[in-house]
Amino acid sequence: MSWLLADRADTDVVWQPPGGPPRTVGALRAAVAALRWHGVPPGGVVSIDVSEPWAGLVGVLGAISAGRVALPSTRAVAGASVPAHPDACLLLQTSGSSGAPRRVMLSAAGIAANVSAILGYLPLRAGQRLGVVTPLHYSYGLIGQHLVSLRAGAITVPLTPGPWAARQLDELEGCVGVSGVPSTLAAWSRPGLPRPRLSWLASAGAPLGAARVRAIAAAFPGATLFNQYGMTEAGPRLCAGPVSPSSPAGLVGPPVAGTEIAVVGPDGTPLPAGEEGEIVARTPSAMLGYWQEPAATAAVLSEGWLSTGDRGRLDGAGRLCVLGRRDDLVQVGGERVSLVGVEQALLEHPQIDAAGVCPEPDDPMGRLRAVVVSAGLDRRALVRWMRGLPPAWRPIRVLCVSALPVRPSGKLDRRALAAIHGGEP
Repeated sequence: MSWLLADRADTDVVWQPPGGPPRTVGALRAAVAALRWHGVPPGGVVSIDVSEPWAGLVGVLGAISAGRVALPSTRAVAGASVPAHPDACLLLQTSGSSGAPRRVMLSAAGIAANVSAILGYLPLRAGQRLGVVTPLHYSYGLIGQHLVSLRAGAITVPLTPGPWAARQLDELEGCVGVSGVPSTLAAWSRPGLPRPRLSWLASAGAPLGAARVRAIAAAFPGATLFNQYGMTEAGPRLCAGPVSPSSPAGLVGPPVAGTEIAVVGPDGTPLPAGEEGEIVARTPSAMLGYWQEPAATAAVLSEGWLSTGDRGRLDGAGRLCVLGRRDDLVQVGGERVSLVGVEQALLEHPQIDAAGVCPEPDDPMGRLRAVVVSAGLDRRALVRWMRGLPPAWRPIRVLCVSALPVRPSGKLDRRALAAIHGGEP
């Protein structure tokens, strides 16, 4: 923990929840030192309840400082077993948005490298206030926000969790910037909400489409918008950079310091700039492996390279554009269609606030169904508008719901989406 709090006086404020008492470095050190892990040997796994953020952060740092392996969770997890890798200090569960959740083993050196890389582009300085809304049991919340804030000497401002956009925006008053997911940033961009003066906003965890970039830029004029790309297995950040309404679709910028990115074909050969393939990365913050899953580890880690499972392309300047998951491609009438691509296209419709797409069950051609959030959608106008999409992209059924199903990380829950049969057709 010492590298996180270097050059900090015990009286420096590190945590300031809206309406709550400030917490200092001294309070953090004292709370960490008071923890005891009875019955858990060095190297053993300690389950940390992080449903209350401050206590959760203390527990995670305390376990790591005591030579245990912290497992942040929102519920009790049994076990004090020794992880497969001796360098592991943290277990983080993947979001499960594209498959079964797995527990990722990360090292202290890898975490430190990724925090430093994030601070290489994120303009967060000592004494500034950072708004945080992502849960602690995900890599973006714990490493990409809370640990980054501690290392920068900034003050973490945890916002009220949940769909309370007006309240969260009010709590952001006095913050220099905020880190969130696209759905949250989009909710903050709706007309009629209070607008705090922010210098920058950072997005990660899901694709940031062109429609959302335009909405955020209009709602927060003068603020820099950073699009960030990564995954829990990468520790988490791989690429980041500023984006604007004129940026190419899916742009996430260059690799962060110390990271190499390549786009490869089916045979693993690197592809030239402009060609689409799978994104692979080599980074000092890469996971040590999946906990107790050596076969799954071997499937994505090879000779220091991490297979992300995402599709993308590099431009001539070495900037990465992410095009979606490798497994989000479906066959519609014999044509390959990206579900993420169709979702981003639907978000261009002025009356659609959020969209999720999945194959229509039992349709012999594999055609698509869309689930959208919209107030007062003009259906006939929507049909006319969709004639501008490629034929295979046009959903044959559109359901209107009050909110899309999302995971705690803010990512779309595709399994729950496919199970939606109600709603207004």
